[in-house]
Amino acid sequence: MKRLILLACAALLAVGCGKDQPKDIPQWNVDDPSAESRPSDDPSAEPGASDDPSAEVSEDPSRGIPDYTDMVLIYGYSHHRKPYAWTRDIMKDYVLYQDTEGAWHWLFDAFLCLEFMSVDGPDGNKTFITGYKHNGSYLESAAKDDWEKLLDYYCQTNTGIGAIDAAVAEGTASLGAPARKRQIILCVPEPIPYRYNNYGENQSGGTTYWGELDGQQLDFSKTADRVKALKWYIDTAVEKFAARRYKNVELGGFYITAERATYITDILKPLGEYIRGKDYSFNWIPYYKADGYHNWQAYGFTHAFMQPNYFFSEDIAKSRLVDACETVLRYQMGMEIEFDGKAMASNGWGYRLRDYMKYAQDYGVWEKCRLAYYQGSWALRWLKDSSSEEDRQLYHDFCRFVITRPIRETLE
Repeated sequence: MKRLILLACAALLAVGCGKDQPKDIPQWNVDDPSAESRPSDDPSAEPGASDDPSAEVSEDPSRGIPDYTDMVLIYGYSHHRKPYAWTRDIMKDYVLYQDTEGAWHWLFDAFLCLEFMSVDGPDGNKTFITGYKHNGSYLESAAKDDWEKLLDYYCQTNTGIGAIDAAVAEGTASLGAPARKRQIILCVPEPIPYRYNNYGENQSGGTTYWGELDGQQLDFSKTADRVKALKWYIDTAVEKFAARRYKNVELGGFYITAERATYITDILKPLGEYIRGKDYSFNWIPYYKADGYHNWQAYGFTHAFMQPNYFFSEDIAKSRLVDACETVLRYQMGMEIEFDGKAMASNGWGYRLRDYMKYAQDYGVWEKCRLAYYQGSWALRWLKDSSSEEDRQLYHDFCRFVITRPIRETLE
């Protein structure tokens, strides 16, 4: 189910504000809890340590909440994703762009480490969001040890975030350090009340399945206990990230995995206050006009991005993009640019990615607003490495779309 923007967008508006087909092309996920949201069941990407939670922030206690303009979604943790582990060579294609003249450029400046489920692995099949299905069956809610293993997967030295760090180091050797450290945004699992919680169809397995904190078994029927678990997760993430001592990336914020507010309204404000109080951004990407999208600021998010969900069905007209652009500008949000392997010439849907770029430019979203980028599994790399000239041209046009955005200059 899957698959920009922020309080800062208001200020920015004020100032000017086939044979090339991979085997596992992600398909529209009909099991997704929302028919409107982007697919997330796509193949993609190894499992860290503890330290003083303040260590990572203590490098610059007055830094404020880090900012970014272009955040790419990178899925990883579930064993169905191929390759399972992120490597430097993979992440280099998201950190850097080499144009047709051979010149190198910095590409995305933020990386959302994201997962919705864990399947085909040694710990059974679990979900990090309410009501997610896999192969037609609802999944068991992830518990405390699943949450921690998710962080361990990301906070690695040579894979995960370590691979992003290494790719930035490689770019720095030739381009010099970027004006701002690249941002890591970590997903936050939804604290699902029941062990099996499937939109009212099956709420079973009890509410005390998650685990213990401070010798107390948490009860997820209680908002206070759900918030307590979330604060533990944030603190644990900060510790594990700091322990790796990455040199070229910084922990910039957190992203709530739920794509509508329906089941999380009680935890958003306290969670947001806790995250922002530690000088991290609090991020959200609701699907198209999902419950609560227009109240994103009241919920305490720093940045919110709407999914137009235009790419995934030819039954959706271009008017969807017009409305999405107008809506994000009206509510001072950002927007998600969406595509997957269907954008390849062999599938014939590249025109829909071009539609996103055109309308974002025509309506000022490209110029003024932060953007998030959903690219299925590794669709950007597939376009880059394709033997099709049409695919490679789309790749270059897309990358130029990203690196020439005027908003980037405001943060340099």
